[in-house]
Amino acid sequence: MNESIVLDAVKSRDPIAAEKAFKEYDVAIQRSFEPTDKARLLLGKAVLYGVFLRFQECRNALQLALEQSPEDPDIRLEADCIGARLYDQQNKPREALEHLTAVLDKYYQRFKTEPDLHFAYQDIQLRRGLNAVRLGTFRDAIGLLKESSSFPLKRHEMSDVFANLGVCFSELGEFESAREYFLKTLEIGPTRQWEGEVHMRLAVAYAKLGSLKEAKREFQSCEQKASEYAVHGIEINKTYRWLAWVCRGLGEDVEALQYANLARPI
Repeated sequence: MNESIVLDAVKSRDPIAAEKAFKEYDVAIQRSFEPTDKARLLLGKAVLYGVFLRFQECRNALQLALEQSPEDPDIRLEADCIGARLYDQQNKPREALEHLTAVLDKYYQRFKTEPDLHFAYQDIQLRRGLNAVRLGTFRDAIGLLKESSSFPLKRHEMSDVFANLGVCFSELGEFESAREYFLKTLEIGPTRQWEGEVHMRLAVAYAKLGSLKEAKREFQSCEQKASEYAVHGIEINKTYRWLAWVCRGLGEDVEALQYANLARPI
């Protein structure tokens, strides 16, 4: 099997390249006579279906893999992990959290005792933490994300973990901790998705903690990039309202009035 064809499809996300990769899997599956090998090829094909958001075909491939080698515990574990991650790809955080937790409970001893499976445990914990944030269960998310921050994550993954921890503490009103994690995010470098929200929430944390000069600096940073941040839901009127509030606290009444006027809907 030519694995470079599959890698090209994954990297390019090109439908034509995907069809070539699926055909490559089909040929390899037809030529394979060993049930375990055939099952592993079907698992790989399932992953590729997931990449291209072909969810039902992914689940069909997982089922075929299990039918090929129903007694193989490694095939079962990998199929369960792929199936649970699929809910993340479908943007279903509640179902993802439920299925990831079920996989964790089922295979916990193997995850903790078999070094080759540590990466799977880490992936599950990270996903559980991120889904807990999306569901608003911030206390649960904090424990999971703090554990995830000890994993050997990629730079952008660690940045997102810190940003999500900042959101958790911010939503719980624990602004000192929120400030700490937002600053850590900025130190690493926020991803484009998070940049505006991190600066906005950091500014709010400074304001709540009485650090008004720092708050003003961060809010003005949001003002300067208003059009860029608007794409990610950061409203300029909200920024102006906060700037008016902060300037009043600093005794900068003229600026406060200017920002208050800018905050009024047209």
